[in-house]
Amino acid sequence: MIYGLTKGQASPTSRRGHVTPIQLNGVSLEPANPLAVALAYGAGFIARVYSGDREKLQEILEAAIKYKGYAIIDIFPPCVTFNKINTHQWFKANTYYVEAGYDVADFNAASAKLFEIEKLPMGILYKREEVPTFVDYLDAYKQDKTPLYKRVVDNKKLKELVDEF
Repeated sequence: MIYGLTKGQASPTSRRGHVTPIQLNGVSLEPANPLAVALAYGAGFIARVYSGDREKLQEILEAAIKYKGYAIIDIFPPCVTFNKINTHQWFKANTYYVEAGYDVADFNAASAKLFEIEKLPMGILYKREEVPTFVDYLDAYKQDKTPLYKRVVDNKKLKELVDEF
């Protein structure tokens, strides 16, 4: 919620009213919501986690890496040097993990969670399994699902293709 390397400049996700050394009267715009944008554009895996919770951070990172498709994680890392508002204590008081039994496949539930602003929900907020990936649309994989780097190269055919150019 702050650009730490620019000594405390507000970021697009800074909350309205947040005063910084640059925004002396406070941020005047509503904060950007990158996870809501990702949901609107069809991301299949959306999560949020606090960097101070290493166990949950590792769990969510592993799930995102294993996900077949586009995954986005909003990671809250406090900038304790230049952001005296969004501290470790602030994140602990203003966030919560979604409850057990929360349906991660429910688009409408995810949308509602992503627009909560009083307390920010964390965890896996949306996950769809049937999202086709970029690779699914490539001709090279339509008949052979073997990754390209594992395929045996037909040098004769490759030479013929190169010679055509």
